[in-house]
Amino acid sequence: MELTQDRLARFALVVAGLVLLLVGLRGLVTPRTFLAPVGLRPVGAPAMSEMRASVGGKDVGMAIFFLCAAATPHLRVAGLVAVVAYMGGVTVGRLVSAVVDGVPNVLVASFFLAEVSAATLALAALAVPATRRSP
Repeated sequence: MELTQDRLARFALVVAGLVLLLVGLRGLVTPRTFLAPVGLRPVGAPAMSEMRASVGGKDVGMAIFFLCAAATPHLRVAGLVAVVAYMGGVTVGRLVSAVVDGVPNVLVASFFLAEVSAATLALAALAVPATRRSP
């Protein structure tokens, strides 16, 4: 099976979409349970609203976009750029934190691996030359 830009792009978008869908649904439905292992304890309606929105809703929304981009050829490049920007930005934040704050626990390190993998897959898909279809 030949690795084409289209296959790699769809794979990268589906991986990123599924990762964010899982994280987003947990953040939307059970933010306290989701955040407890990393030492965050939101208290009160404003904190819960912020966590459900920024950890839950935002990630679910981006997951839907990534999955739509995987299924829609004219959205693929935009989707890949969005994966690189979103997951790459989170990755940079985690790297800065590791240098400034110290090495995180295994759970946060696993988040880092998922995020850097998704960003790398998307970058690779953008780098693979598009195959031209003959008329």
